[in-house]
Amino acid sequence: GKISASDAQRELKRAYHTLAQTYDKPTLEKEYGTSIEQGLTVARAQQLLQEIGPNELTPPKHVPWWLRLLKSIFGGFFNVLLWLGSILCFIAYGIDPSDVKDPTNLYLGVVLAVVVTLTGIFGYYQESKSADLMGSLSKMKPKNVIVIRDGKKFELEPRDLVPGDIVELTLGMALPSDIRVVDCTPDMEVDNSSLTGESEPQKRDWKPSDETPAESPNLCFFGTLVINGKGTGLVIATGDETFMGRTAKLATSTEGDDTPIAKEIKDFVLKVSVIAFVLGITFFVIGMVENSNVVTNVVFLIGIIVANVPEGLLATVTVSLTLTARRMFDKNVRVKNLESVETLGSTSVICSDKTGTLTTNVMTCQHVYYDLKECECDTDNPMQAIKGDFYKADDDKVRNADFCKLMRCGALCNNASFIDGHVDPTANATEAAMVKFSSGHVLGLYRMDVPTYRKKHKKLHEIPFNSKNKWQVSVHELPKDLLLENEQKIDGCEEVDKIALVQMKGAPERILELCDRFLFDGEVMTMNDETRQRILDGVMSLGSRGERVLALAESVLDPKLYDVTPQEPVMQSRYDTDIDSALEGQDAVNVMYNGERVQISLNVRDPETNAPVPFDKMFVHQMMDCIEKQIEDLPQATQRIGFGARGGEVDPMNSLKELGIQRGSLVHVVKGPYKFSGTKKEEVNWPMMREPSELGLVFIGLYAMIDPPRPGVPEAVARCQSAGIKVVMVTGDHPVTAKAIAQKVGIIGPHAQTKEQVAEMKYGGNLSAVKDSEYDAIVVPGGELQAKLDTESEDPQGVADFWNNALNKNNVVFARTSPQQKLLIVSAVQERGGIVAVTGDGVNDSPALKKADIGVAMGITGTEVAKEAADMILLDDNFASIVNGVEEGRIIFDNLKKSIAYTLSSNIPEIAPFLLFQTAAIPLPLSTVMILLVDLGTDLAPAISMAYEGRESDIMERKPRDPAVHKLVTWRLVSFAYLQIGMLQAIAGFYAYFTVLNGFGFQPGHLIGLDEHRIFNDQRTDSKLRDGYYLWCFDPDVTSDCIYLPNLWHGSYVTDSGVNMVYYNNDLFQEWKKNDDTYAKDAKDYVAKIAGKINSGLTRSMLDESSSLTWNEFESSYWKSENETASDSIFGKLSKDSYHAIRGNGLVLYPSRRCWDKDYQDFYTDRDGIPPPFCNWKGYEYNHRTWEYGTSDSNGQYHGLRSLFPMQTRARVEALAMSNSAYFISILVVQWADLMICKTRIRSLFEQGMTNVFMNYALIFETFLGAFLVYVPVANTVTGTRPLRFTWWTPAIPFSLAIYLYDELRKGWIRQNRNGWLHRNTFW
Repeated sequence: GKISASDAQRELKRAYHTLAQTYDKPTLEKEYGTSIEQGLTVARAQQLLQEIGPNELTPPKHVPWWLRLLKSIFGGFFNVLLWLGSILCFIAYGIDPSDVKDPTNLYLGVVLAVVVTLTGIFGYYQESKSADLMGSLSKMKPKNVIVIRDGKKFELEPRDLVPGDIVELTLGMALPSDIRVVDCTPDMEVDNSSLTGESEPQKRDWKPSDETPAESPNLCFFGTLVINGKGTGLVIATGDETFMGRTAKLATSTEGDDTPIAKEIKDFVLKVSVIAFVLGITFFVIGMVENSNVVTNVVFLIGIIVANVPEGLLATVTVSLTLTARRMFDKNVRVKNLESVETLGSTSVICSDKTGTLTTNVMTCQHVYYDLKECECDTDNPMQAIKGDFYKADDDKVRNADFCKLMRCGALCNNASFIDGHVDPTANATEAAMVKFSSGHVLGLYRMDVPTYRKKHKKLHEIPFNSKNKWQVSVHELPKDLLLENEQKIDGCEEVDKIALVQMKGAPERILELCDRFLFDGEVMTMNDETRQRILDGVMSLGSRGERVLALAESVLDPKLYDVTPQEPVMQSRYDTDIDSALEGQDAVNVMYNGERVQISLNVRDPETNAPVPFDKMFVHQMMDCIEKQIEDLPQATQRIGFGARGGEVDPMNSLKELGIQRGSLVHVVKGPYKFSGTKKEEVNWPMMREPSELGLVFIGLYAMIDPPRPGVPEAVARCQSAGIKVVMVTGDHPVTAKAIAQKVGIIGPHAQTKEQVAEMKYGGNLSAVKDSEYDAIVVPGGELQAKLDTESEDPQGVADFWNNALNKNNVVFARTSPQQKLLIVSAVQERGGIVAVTGDGVNDSPALKKADIGVAMGITGTEVAKEAADMILLDDNFASIVNGVEEGRIIFDNLKKSIAYTLSSNIPEIAPFLLFQTAAIPLPLSTVMILLVDLGTDLAPAISMAYEGRESDIMERKPRDPAVHKLVTWRLVSFAYLQIGMLQAIAGFYAYFTVLNGFGFQPGHLIGLDEHRIFNDQRTDSKLRDGYYLWCFDPDVTSDCIYLPNLWHGSYVTDSGVNMVYYNNDLFQEWKKNDDTYAKDAKDYVAKIAGKINSGLTRSMLDESSSLTWNEFESSYWKSENETASDSIFGKLSKDSYHAIRGNGLVLYPSRRCWDKDYQDFYTDRDGIPPPFCNWKGYEYNHRTWEYGTSDSNGQYHGLRSLFPMQTRARVEALAMSNSAYFISILVVQWADLMICKTRIRSLFEQGMTNVFMNYALIFETFLGAFLVYVPVANTVTGTRPLRFTWWTPAIPFSLAIYLYDELRKGWIRQNRNGWLHRNTFW
């Protein structure tokens, strides 16, 4: 589980601590209440299990799937904003006072809710598909272990272990807890690489130690492996108290911060929200001043907010990140957290682990040293490392014989075995490296694999490596046909089929002590002090580069003295025994050899006291020594002794008494091949320079192994550095090794100098004389770092200065670091403004992986704990993939910025209609539904297509972006999108809007203030439909005002059922007189004003509610629609003054339009099928606006003279819908240009090209989608669009071209005038 922040800090400050490594065995038993021989009592073990709990790591807590889904849908500032918009839309629909509610707000609320829900589900699906939901810690559970309790052995599950338990440690065992070794074989080794980062096997010992726990050779840690030897251990910590448990707890306590892209989107949404709410509230206040209708102004406020919020952005970001994650997966990078893709692009520092990340975590032969020179080996393909300086100078196809000796020794004096053609993965790492290197050469030289080669060179004897000797010896048969060319002249070789070959490897200083000769240029030469020092200098040179150096030596033994050619004799099952009485009382026996009896005197003396050894105390090997001295050509090692009824060969280590050999007994001797023996230098039966007169071995060369850099890592590091990213090595390995690898991969540059180097060169080794500015590389050991951190409470500024000095260097390596220190390093970088990526594969890396802005784990060698903590997994363990990730991350940031610039540009043409609607009271040029058609329809595919846009050429040459300056959305980008491109787009939209309405008879002057009272297209309120059914607009020479009047028309008509129906009646007239709405008052005022001009006698008071004027009186005396040609006809005067559609050529501007009556039947529930006036009754539905032109019916009628007015409500609705559709299409047309200019931030479109196939299809798609929405009847019904004439697509085209030309000129000027005013103020 999680631990508190304060606990986490305490864990950081203190390393894993125990004193168990310092105790001797009695103290251990006392401290842990146990017995090394008997173990804990069963009762005590049960009690401890109850108190401490099971030996298990607390698994990481996973958020339930449903909670993650809800968080994906409702979490995040952007989602909250969209949900707020959706809720506001539902509120607006709910408080709509219309008699028939406008479903637009309902549609809008539903669409926003659906969009944010679907986007959330999509994001959840993508992340859940990538997230590691398995309990990775439980996968590390070791197998059952053998435990001693009450003096008996039990097999237990590891979870039942408690501190104080005594457990058996066996080869290949995954350690079940932290253990203090109390007994072990000399060769016991463990693999700590997953925990500490050390790639080499670590020797274990049982003796007390004063080292720190991590360095102590007598401690083994949970999760590590026993790879050699065996032993017994005492459990000192279990579960979360183990080294791994503490590390895992640190990882779970480290809360990951928001990713940079999440912060950027939050910042962007905040900016958009501020703009939206400031605009909305400002114009809400203005609206309240002009029109105190709260409901109307709240709905308008919602419209402003919805217009400002780019609803499609969330989908665009999610899809873009998902597409990039998919591309990354194709490059063997698995993204667990989608937002982490962009984070990698923002990275300024990569803190990389060494072992398994920068290196292969496989020891590999880096150099060999022979003929007193070093040769570099190919580490990319260790099994085929055949390229190099291994061949003769005059023939590059024939291997140098001296090198062949070195290669042979590496293959034979080696216990690394093969399984199915591959080196056993459990083999000693150093031996595996040697045999891999030898393998390619053995195959090339002899056309056989190493196992076959070894069979040809039968192993006769071996002394394994141990920490005391620090060398290993093996003796082999060397077949005559496999002799090298410089061995064929050895004396006696011609007479035998095989000879004995001694091979040796070990620590160079120990091997050189046993060598009196060396091999050089095919000749065996005498070793002198100068040569020995030269070899040691070579060893130091290789070791200083972090390589593990082993020396190899051999001795080809004299075949006459060490004859291995005879067949092993077959010993009889029984031998005759008799006793020679003549030898009674003498220390002698008879020996039967080659059919002859030979009397052998046994004069044996104690080697220490030189006193005679009594006959009954003698051993067979002492008798054999006497036989060697008394029988010619019968060395002890060739003797096979048989005696009595025991049969078979007698063991030389048996005593004579034990076998029943008495004085005068007959002992049978058969000669066999030379048998090599001895377990230490003093005992062996071949020369090893144990004294000056004894021959030594021949030094043949050195093998230098290292965990080499992965192929491609140096190039990847160089690319990171060219991209301005600092690569810092943070490893648990030795500082010398860390520095060597850092130099190989370029983390420490070729000319970089450390403080120590500067001190040595300039100040005679005086470190205190070196100034911080004099060196640019630093290697910080963990001990030094911890010592500095321990002073923080006393000298916090000193610690801060230390971090500043270390992290500001260009070349930085931290070595021998603990998991806590790795975490502190990451925190220190972040505190200094860095965006940190951490790479690692071990348990020790997991806290830092979690803390980093982005954690990158290795997929193959990575532990499950590391993968769990990471945001991204390199499936091929290739560090170079990180560079691809950096590039992809930068591309995605660039492309998101471009996508936002494109998306935001359409905000101004979406907002501007609302602003003019509110301030200038023009009919609304763009409905909220059409805003969504742009944001979630036509703009979505082009915005997403930006995710497919290719890189700009300088993307990996830029410095990492500064999160405080180079934000996703800057005010310059807002200025570009809103004030430059957006304004041009808005002008294009209004131009299309005015063009369409002009076709319906509305001049721009008519439109100003036309919808002040929200009646122009209000078809949902009974009173407005009734009293404002007709709109009268007049010739501009008369007035620019327009008025709304009822259906004031005389007469009646007969229905289909024969009922006589009037067009207008007194009830309706009295309702109009009562109407106090401003539009009704204005209409009455204007009618009275006209009446005064024509002297009709109508006064304004006669139209008030209190007046007794009836409809019939009004029609017959004043209005006179039946007699409109009369001079005092108000209707006639209005008809005469109304705006007529007459052009210079006499054509009607827009003659063909419908008269919609049936759409309004629901509003007149007490009337049936009333057609509106001013339309032909007969087939009027699709006829001209007024009477047919040129007919007698229309002659002389003012309202028939090509009149466009009065215009009924439905006609106004249709006219506005068409103008809205034209405005919508204009946005689509200018967005063509906007999309193309947003493809690049500074390059010309001609340079970038139109190679983005998805974008090209998106342009076509958005055009067809726009046409579908405008021309398909179903779309017309749902979205409120109307079919357009083709010419109404064209008004925006000039503006589209203007946008493109403006931006090309702007970018061209910037390219020519870098850092000029235009660059500083418009480059986004």
